[in-house]
Formats: sequence, C-alpha cells, structure tokens
Amino acid sequence: MAAARAARPGRAAAGRPRAPGRRSGKGDAWKALAADDARDNASFVAKWRPKVDEVSHARHKGMLKIVLGEMLEHKRLFDQAAAGNQDLIGTSLAINDHTGVVMGARWTGQ
Repeated sequence: MAAARAARPGRAAAGRPRAPGRRSGKGDAWKALAADDARDNASFVAKWRPKVDEVSHARHKGMLKIVLGEMLEHKRLFDQAAAGNQDLIGTSLAINDHTGVVMGARWTGQ
C-alpha cells in the first residue's frame, strides 16, 4: 500500500507532495492554468453525464444535472480566461497591479 501511495503522480518518493514549480512571466502564465481547468471540467462532465442519466430518482437526477450544468458554466469561464479575458467577473481598477508569478501546478496540500 505504501508503495502504491508513493507512486501516485505529484508525490515525492517519501510520499509527501512535491512543491509545484512556478511559472514566471508577466500576465500570460495564468492562461495555461485556466485551460487546464477547462479541460478538467469537460472531462468530469463527459465521465459523469452517462452515469447521471442512469439515476432513477428524479430529485437526485435533477440535482446532479444542475451540478453538471454548473461545471459546464465554470468550463466556459475558464475557456474565456484562457483566451485572455481578464474582466470576467468585473473590471479591475487601474490602480491594481497584476504582476507577479503564477504557480505552474496546483498544490492541494495533501
């Protein structure tokens, strides 16, 4: 069991999460993360939609369809972000500075 845990992607040999690399750059480093999130959401919906269609309980099926619809809405948001739209949830004030670095991979702290 310990060997299987250590062999999981994103894990160091001792079984601890590896610290993610950082992507340095001004402005565009976050687009790859948004594109990754959009792909992950699309694959989640593709995986679960057939299973949700098989649910017989109407209330549960309806709620699961709402969850999948929200996932698709988030996918659209991430697609727009990956395309470079920075004002998806409102425009930023001119005084805000958006420079810095973006993490190259998500770290979940597990």
